[in-house]
Amino acid sequence: MIMKRVASLLSIPFLLIAIICFLLTKDRHIDDLLRYKKEVLYSKVGVLYFCYVIMGKKEYRNVFLYRLGVTRIFRLVMPFTPPIEGIEILTKRIGSGIRVFHKSGCTINAYSIGQNFSCGQGTTIGIGKEINGRNCPVIGNNVWVGVNATLIGGITIGDNATIGAGSVVVHDVRRGATVVGNPAREV
Repeated sequence: MIMKRVASLLSIPFLLIAIICFLLTKDRHIDDLLRYKKEVLYSKVGVLYFCYVIMGKKEYRNVFLYRLGVTRIFRLVMPFTPPIEGIEILTKRIGSGIRVFHKSGCTINAYSIGQNFSCGQGTTIGIGKEINGRNCPVIGNNVWVGVNATLIGGITIGDNATIGAGSVVVHDVRRGATVVGNPAREV
């Protein structure tokens, strides 16, 4: 009980700084926050909505820090809000609307990711065999990657593709396809 009270008191500086950063950079975060719309009771994306998501959905914290980028604001926030361990985002270009479900064991190291990307826990997206001059995947828009899936090498994942849970993807996935298995095959 005492630890919960201490933890809640320690989160106040983080929340205040996060709110200030949100208000200064709101346009960067709107689409990501809208991905939580079904779970939030607030109808308008504002400060209350942001507070609910940043405190209630801890996996969003890393996305929030990613969107701040390495700026003066980021350097101000970091001492109060370290990234959640277990989610590593190394991708330079990620479209709006990213959502990481659960906060354990995700490594996202793609060449680029389109809009409305979603992935489950244990997802690994990373370096592998060089294809087309790249050694990291290019992921299209509206792609869903299941729990414990692995995407490696310079592959291309087309728009609206679905990668099943536990799949190991080492070849390109065409637009709108669903792949499952190890190695991943289209179904």
